[in-house]
Amino acid sequence: MNNFKKVGIGDGGMQLIVRKEYLNELIELYGTPDIKVITGIRRNGKSVLLQEFVSYLQSLEEPVNIVMINLQEVEFNHLLEYHALHKYVLEQYKEGMTKIC
Repeated sequence: MNNFKKVGIGDGGMQLIVRKEYLNELIELYGTPDIKVITGIRRNGKSVLLQEFVSYLQSLEEPVNIVMINLQEVEFNHLLEYHALHKYVLEQYKEGMTKIC
Protein backbone atom coordinates (compact mmCIF):
# COMPACT_ATOMS: atom_id res chain seq x y z
CA MET A 1 0.00 0.00 0.00
CA ASN A 2 1.43 3.42 -0.90
CA ASN A 3 0.45 6.91 0.20
CA PHE A 4 1.13 8.59 -3.13
CA LYS A 5 -1.40 10.41 -5.25
CA LYS A 6 -0.69 11.48 -8.81
CA VAL A 7 -1.60 15.12 -9.33
CA GLY A 8 -0.31 16.01 -12.77
CA ILE A 9 2.76 16.73 -14.79
CA GLY A 10 5.32 19.21 -13.45
CA ASP A 11 8.27 20.99 -15.02
CA GLY A 12 10.21 18.93 -17.51
CA GLY A 13 7.35 16.48 -17.97
CA MET A 14 7.91 14.90 -14.57
CA GLN A 15 4.95 13.50 -12.68
CA LEU A 16 4.23 15.27 -9.38
CA ILE A 17 3.14 13.29 -6.35
CA VAL A 18 1.51 14.69 -3.23
CA ARG A 19 2.61 12.88 -0.10
CA LYS A 20 -0.30 13.67 2.20
CA GLU A 21 1.12 11.68 5.11
CA TYR A 22 4.35 13.71 5.17
CA LEU A 23 2.47 16.97 4.67
CA ASN A 24 0.13 16.14 7.56
CA GLU A 25 3.14 15.35 9.73
CA LEU A 26 4.60 18.81 9.00
CA ILE A 27 1.24 20.44 9.71
CA GLU A 28 1.00 18.64 13.06
CA LEU A 29 4.46 19.93 14.01
CA TYR A 30 3.63 23.51 13.01
CA GLY A 31 3.93 25.81 16.00
CA THR A 32 6.29 23.58 17.98
CA PRO A 33 9.70 24.99 18.89
CA ASP A 34 11.53 22.04 17.36
CA ILE A 35 13.67 22.47 14.25
CA LYS A 36 12.17 20.58 11.33
CA VAL A 37 14.50 18.99 8.79
CA ILE A 38 13.32 17.43 5.54
CA THR A 39 15.85 14.91 4.25
CA GLY A 40 15.95 12.44 1.42
CA ILE A 41 17.77 11.38 -1.69
CA ARG A 42 18.06 13.69 -4.66
CA ARG A 43 14.89 14.42 -6.63
CA ASN A 44 12.50 12.58 -4.30
CA GLY A 45 10.16 15.53 -3.66
CA LYS A 46 11.59 17.45 -0.71
CA SER A 47 11.11 20.82 -2.42
CA VAL A 48 7.62 19.90 -3.60
CA LEU A 49 6.69 18.86 -0.06
CA LEU A 50 8.04 22.16 1.25
CA GLN A 51 6.07 24.09 -1.40
CA GLU A 52 2.91 22.23 -0.36
CA PHE A 53 3.58 23.18 3.27
CA VAL A 54 4.13 26.83 2.28
CA SER A 55 0.79 26.76 0.42
CA TYR A 56 -0.86 25.43 3.57
CA LEU A 57 0.73 28.19 5.69
CA GLN A 58 -0.39 30.85 3.22
CA SER A 59 -3.95 29.53 3.44
CA LEU A 60 -4.09 30.25 7.18
CA GLU A 61 -5.71 33.41 8.51
CA GLU A 62 -2.52 34.64 10.17
CA PRO A 63 0.16 36.43 8.12
CA VAL A 64 3.44 34.49 8.16
CA ASN A 65 7.07 35.25 7.32
CA ILE A 66 8.28 32.81 4.68
CA VAL A 67 11.68 33.06 2.99
CA MET A 68 12.26 30.54 0.22
CA ILE A 69 15.81 30.21 -1.13
CA ASN A 70 16.77 27.72 -3.82
CA LEU A 71 20.55 27.52 -3.70
CA GLN A 72 20.56 25.75 -7.07
CA GLU A 73 19.35 28.98 -8.70
CA VAL A 74 22.11 31.30 -9.95
CA GLU A 75 20.37 34.35 -8.45
CA PHE A 76 21.05 32.99 -4.95
CA ASN A 77 24.74 32.07 -5.44
CA HIS A 78 25.84 35.00 -3.29
CA LEU A 79 23.96 33.48 -0.34
CA LEU A 80 26.37 30.55 -0.07
CA GLU A 81 28.42 32.74 2.26
CA TYR A 82 26.72 32.75 5.67
CA HIS A 83 27.00 36.50 6.32
CA ALA A 84 25.18 37.21 3.06
CA LEU A 85 22.53 34.58 3.87
CA HIS A 86 21.95 36.07 7.32
CA LYS A 87 21.65 39.60 5.89
CA TYR A 88 19.24 38.40 3.17
CA VAL A 89 16.95 36.64 5.65
CA LEU A 90 16.88 39.70 7.93
CA GLU A 91 16.01 41.90 4.93
CA GLN A 92 13.10 39.59 4.02
CA TYR A 93 11.62 39.72 7.53
CA LYS A 94 8.31 41.58 7.73
CA GLU A 95 7.42 43.17 11.06
CA GLY A 96 4.17 42.02 12.68
CA MET A 97 4.00 38.66 10.92
CA THR A 98 4.29 35.24 12.52
CA LYS A 99 7.81 33.82 12.54
CA ILE A 100 8.13 30.43 10.89
CA CYS A 101 10.85 28.26 12.34
